[in-house]
Order: sequence, then C-alpha cells, then structure tokens
Amino acid sequence: MVNKDALERLEREMEMMEAWRDVARQAMDDELEVCAVCGRARDREHLVRCGACGDVFVCEDGLCTWLHHARSHPSTPFAV
Repeated sequence: MVNKDALERLEREMEMMEAWRDVARQAMDDELEVCAVCGRARDREHLVRCGACGDVFVCEDGLCTWLHHARSHPSTPFAV
C-alpha cells in the first residue's frame, strides 16, 4: 500500500508534469505551423505565408505553394 504522504507527493508531481506539458505545447505552437495543402507541421522558416489570404501557410518547396494558389486564387497569375 502507498501511504498518504507518498500519494500526496505523487499527486503534486503529476500536477507539475501537467503544467510543464502545457508550457511545452505552447512553446511548440509558437514555433510550428501547419501547411494548408499537405497538412505537414513544419518550422515557420520552411513555410511561406500566402499574400492574398494572409493567415494561410504553405510549404515553400514542392507543389504546395502552386496547389494552394491554383485552388484558392485561380484568376491571379502565379509568381515564383
């Protein structure tokens, strides 16, 4: 059996671990964004923001930029 002091200590440790998980999640959320086309979570330095949408990020390499532009902004010319 676990005595009362050990149980309280375990509960405090669990609360502390949950608090650190929340902090770590927030830090990762600040560092990462998700590509609107492929859904891949990447560092912001590997993504570009759509100039027309403003709040949409797409992969800068590959077809994601082109696909987003073709699907969302077909009437405007695509500039590389």
